[in-house]
Amino acid sequence: MLFERLTFETVNGDTYIEEGIELLFISGHTLGGQSVAIETNKGKAIITGLCYVNENINPPPEVCERLTVIPCRIHGDALRTCDSLLRISKAADIVIPLHEATFIDLDKIPEV
Repeated sequence: MLFERLTFETVNGDTYIEEGIELLFISGHTLGGQSVAIETNKGKAIITGLCYVNENINPPPEVCERLTVIPCRIHGDALRTCDSLLRISKAADIVIPLHEATFIDLDKIPEV
């Protein structure tokens, strides 16, 4: 019942949706995971699609000397998780971590 009026399309790898919107293959935390990249007037925003918070992509200063990103403890593949986080951090002007607690009571994502 929940899905009876929906149409699904299987995609593999990075996938162009339409101008300014694409799916990115972001594997590691969940094998076969995806993030959504959206071109905005403030730059490329990426909704991570991973179980992450801001500190995973932007580690605190005392950690940055040793780690560029911090993968979560639960993942399907630790190396792919790190690669995916690095890809997101390099490609995005705006990162929207899927589990960021500061977004919990917001009606919309704040302007950068």
